[in-house]
Formats: sequence, C-alpha cells, structure tokens
Amino acid sequence: MRMQAIFFVPLGLGVLLVIALLAAYIWALRRPSGEPVEYEATDFSAPAGFNVTTLPQDDILTRGRNLLWDSRLAELEFFAEPGWKFLLRVCAAKGDMKLEDWNTSYDQRTIQYYDRIRITFLQSPGGSALALWSKSGFDYALYFENYEMGLPTGLVDDFVRETNTVAA
Repeated sequence: MRMQAIFFVPLGLGVLLVIALLAAYIWALRRPSGEPVEYEATDFSAPAGFNVTTLPQDDILTRGRNLLWDSRLAELEFFAEPGWKFLLRVCAAKGDMKLEDWNTSYDQRTIQYYDRIRITFLQSPGGSALALWSKSGFDYALYFENYEMGLPTGLVDDFVRETNTVAA
C-alpha cells in the first residue's frame, strides 16, 4: 500500500503541472498583446477579417501610420494642417474600441444624423473631442486629442460619408 502511494504522488504532481501549463498557455493566447502591429496599408483581412477600403480624400489631411491592436482593432493616424493629429479606430460591430485609452470625460454631448447614421459627438472645448458611429457592420471612433474650433465637426461628416470598411 505504501508503494502505491509513493507512485501516485509524483503522478499527481505531474498531472497538476500539465494542467497549470495548459491553463497558462490558454491565458497567454487570450490575453491582449498590448502592443500594436504596424501595417503598410489599411487591409487587415488576414488577422482581423476586414479591410478599410476608402478614407476621406481632403486636401488638408495627411495620412500617418496604420496600426492593428490585438488582431481586431484598427487605428489609423491622420494629420491636418497646421499639425493637428487625430485617430480613427475601426472594429467589427460591438467590438472593444479601447476608448479608455482616451479622455473619457467630456463637457458636451450631442447626437447628429448623417444619412440615417447616428453620430454621438463628445467634446470639451479647449480639450479633446470624440465622434462615435456605426456603419455597415463596423464601429468607428474618431478622436481629436487637441483641436482648433470647427475642425472636428467639419471633418466628421467627411469620415462618416467617405470611410468604408468591408469584411474579408
């Protein structure tokens, strides 16, 4: 009887070790990486399952980097003269937009409609602004950390109208 107990102790510890390693592996696969991956273009088909096919073509806009967070959230960088930076995030509808990365308290909230698309516009005069909308199965967030008066409201319609994303 003692001999059997000695055999089962290492076997039990081995099984527990395998279970712990398997749990750590599964946790590592599901845990967000935290660091974005940069892409040359806005085609995120392979990892995320979507492609941002069109973007606004305004003369004052300059494109920056194309990033993909956690293989499901695209972040496109834009600049407007004289050096204002803003970010467009895109993900499948009801996905995590990671809005906690940005300012979450705003002084003003307005709802606007453009071609039956509801746009929630949040802003703090002299601070940041955020526009949120959904279109064709995708959610969008356009964030201005700083801006000059009229810039966000003037560009939001262009982004809603001209930004298109398709499932891959």
